[in-house]
Amino acid sequence: MLTGSDGKLFVDAGITASRVRILEAAAGLGRDPIRHLINTHWHFDHADGNEWLNGEGAAVIAHENTQKHLLSAQRVDDWDFNFPASPLAAAPSEIFSSERTLKLNRSTLHLKHYAPAHTDGDISVNFGEADILHVGDTYWNGIYPFIDYSTGGNIEGMIKATEQNLAASTD
Repeated sequence: MLTGSDGKLFVDAGITASRVRILEAAAGLGRDPIRHLINTHWHFDHADGNEWLNGEGAAVIAHENTQKHLLSAQRVDDWDFNFPASPLAAAPSEIFSSERTLKLNRSTLHLKHYAPAHTDGDISVNFGEADILHVGDTYWNGIYPFIDYSTGGNIEGMIKATEQNLAASTD
């Protein structure tokens, strides 16, 4: 989360069941309203909370493929699960295809789409001044990464995403 006069910004919404704890934690970081939410991809553990965060005032920003997947039913074969289309309030209202730069709370955020990697809608979020790189699920610590082939992910893309993450990382 990034706080400041432009309002709170979240990267990923988490799951709806965590709403109370997320709001408590956010309130502990200041009184700024929730104004922005960036989805790193469409999976439920990153976007299930979109609807209630939008209800709190957040504009949802994501890659165009994330919007496409959230607006239609999706099947993830590896999970043997069918996800229904999300409510319209959960869909990103601001989309981009390749890159986007935001200036919020005296910070520069650079959003960049990967070629298909974990999914076909993965993005990274680079917080320039803070020197923080958020890579969503293109990085898995200690385990083989889950690749959602059902929505365009592939191993070659995961390797390229890792190379891009390393190139974008600083000391």
